Amino acid sequence: MAFLDPVYIIGMGISFIFGALSYIIVMFWIRPISKYWKIKAQILSDLNLYENSENSLIEKIRQGAGKHSVSLSDSYTLDLPVWYKMVLDNRGESPVDAAKYLMKLSNIKTKEHFEERITQVKKALGQ
Repeated sequence: MAFLDPVYIIGMGISFIFGALSYIIVMFWIRPISKYWKIKAQILSDLNLYENSENSLIEKIRQGAGKHSVSLSDSYTLDLPVWYKMVLDNRGESPVDAAKYLMKLSNIKTKEHFEERITQVKKALGQ
């Protein structure tokens, strides 16, 4: 029985450990961080659209800002690993504040206040 040779057993054990570690790293670090990056990029893209929008799009902007606020807050509080939250703090990014400003943005009706909140959100996201 060649598959019971100690070399094969050690090889199977090492490959199992590497596979398990890779799964943990991908599922709990890489996927949540890339999800956060996508949400952040989408928010910043939409904020640039908001700045150049007309008053007729205000209702869509308000709905989008509310949805972005929820997704950003969920991503930060539920998904991101603690060490990456510390990295964001060191960079000066505050997704919690950005979500708060986005929620306030979803309740604003005038263009002047939109611009003020947009700059606050961008600053909170490190832009």
